[in-house]
Amino acid sequence: MSNSKDIRVIVTGAGAPGIAGTIYALKTNPDNRNVWVMGVDSRDDAVGRYMTDAFSTIPVSDNDEYINKLVEIAKENRIDVILPQVTSELDKISNASNMLRDEGIFSVISPSDTIHLANDKFMLLNLASEMNIPCPNYRLVSSEKDLRDAANDFGYPKNRFVVKPRNSNGQRGFRIVTENRWDTNRFLTEKPSGTEISLDDLLVILSSNTYPDLIVSDYLPGIEYTVDVFAGENVKLAVPRIRTQIRSGVSFLTEIDMRKDLIEWSLQLTDKLRLKYGLGFQFKLDSQGTPCLLECNPRVQGTMIAGVFAGFNFIYYGCRESMGIPVSDDEIKPIDDIRMIRYWGGLVANSKTTTSLRI
Repeated sequence: MSNSKDIRVIVTGAGAPGIAGTIYALKTNPDNRNVWVMGVDSRDDAVGRYMTDAFSTIPVSDNDEYINKLVEIAKENRIDVILPQVTSELDKISNASNMLRDEGIFSVISPSDTIHLANDKFMLLNLASEMNIPCPNYRLVSSEKDLRDAANDFGYPKNRFVVKPRNSNGQRGFRIVTENRWDTNRFLTEKPSGTEISLDDLLVILSSNTYPDLIVSDYLPGIEYTVDVFAGENVKLAVPRIRTQIRSGVSFLTEIDMRKDLIEWSLQLTDKLRLKYGLGFQFKLDSQGTPCLLECNPRVQGTMIAGVFAGFNFIYYGCRESMGIPVSDDEIKPIDDIRMIRYWGGLVANSKTTTSLRI
């Protein structure tokens, strides 16, 4: 499909690690359409301000003025589509989607009730278990006694286990609970990840405030997968990829692996949850090599650009679908088995101008 009409897009979370990939996907789209991109972020120094066509600061998502400011910016800049990249924004933007549509502004986002379920890791695991999709052993705890009992049942201290909040992203609140001590060899050869903690140290942290709901689950020793999913009116597509190297929750080496089981489960979950546009699921292999569901990201994923290079532009097509222009079967191309390597770069900006130098 080709269309000469330009599209004006707001991308939220302009300081996110994947912002360069998101911009690339929008600009280098299969319709050869001119896409004008405005980045917004709560931080004035977000790196995306130097990559987008325009930039504006915005309050954090839990601020009462967040939506009002977003709508104001969108109207002032004649925006067609809002593309959210930040998990904490999803509920607010989804709840405002009808108001935005009345202003002629579309949003690349699923219905609010769907987002609430997809973001709640405990409810998601319950749903997947009902659907016979493999999950790690898990339970919800909300007190010190619950956590100690769960640790005992999971075989601690002999066995490691995982704790994480019901609602979080970017590894916030994620810990591997272990008594494994660092020896000299590990001390000299490994970089500390910050994700390991002993049960006693975890209990000290949790005792300092109101006890949160936490999911306790098996530690899964195998490789991790992300599945990029597109859910449109006529086309549904899933592209699994191995997360070979992960740093601070971000994929630094990822490669396409079109596993049929992951494709099938991801599409089943997408349909059951009634998710739309671009989204993703994460799985990890257990000790028997079975992929187990970890979580869902009902939004654009940080390394979704890998799927774009593999042959399907999840990000741009999500924007197009939100505007009522569906993707057709004849626009689907074979998926290439590419590997993507992320590396550290930099951007040097002059404080007196908006010019910048990427290194």
